[in-house]
Amino acid sequence: HHHIVHPQTGKPDERSVTMSVCAPSPLLAEMLSTAFLVMRDEQIKRVISLYDNLAAAKVDYSAGTDQPVITEYNSNQSNEQGQYEDQSEKVS
Repeated sequence: HHHIVHPQTGKPDERSVTMSVCAPSPLLAEMLSTAFLVMRDEQIKRVISLYDNLAAAKVDYSAGTDQPVITEYNSNQSNEQGQYEDQSEKVS
């Protein structure tokens, strides 16, 4: 079994997904990479928008394609409507 328990089901998350986070602190990177494994993309973007100098990459091997799907996140990214919401809440 996987060591990540999905908060909505209470069961181990069996998907083949990895998450890597680059953060100013190893502890922050470890905490966020674990939390991001069970978050939706919108939630990950929201959390990342609260920090400066934070980047993450999700590799999904269970997407049903021949190749893994790679999604990158960066605290300096902008979406279609400009910067992520609540830029004033950034944590350094």
